[in-house]
Amino acid sequence: MKHTLFLLFLTTGLILTLSCASNKKNADNMPRAEYPEKDELVPNSLLVDLNLLSLSENSGQLIYEAKIINVIRYGPQSPIVSKGSTISVLCASACSETKPAIDTTLTAIIISTQNMTMGEKPNSTSWEIFKLY
Repeated sequence: MKHTLFLLFLTTGLILTLSCASNKKNADNMPRAEYPEKDELVPNSLLVDLNLLSLSENSGQLIYEAKIINVIRYGPQSPIVSKGSTISVLCASACSETKPAIDTTLTAIIISTQNMTMGEKPNSTSWEIFKLY
């Protein structure tokens, strides 16, 4: 009798455990943005989460002031950018179809365009949005 009761409790517990485990959302089944692999980022590029703070237009080009929320991945030879820093970002071809709204957080690949003279350190770094996610 004790052996039968033990098996009944064990079987019930096992069934409950397995049924609850199958209802959990598996992280592998969740939709993911298709980010590039680390070796697919071009030199001087970053994959970042940005918060767009303000917008100005110069000769038909959209220039955003953006805050770096998170650096997801660095491309080769990319400048180091601190989380929380504010940068200027040109949004040309990546924004040809849609113009992102102010106070929007988005994920993008940005490419550094450094103004420098041969043999000198960069005197300023500007950024261009290469791809939006």
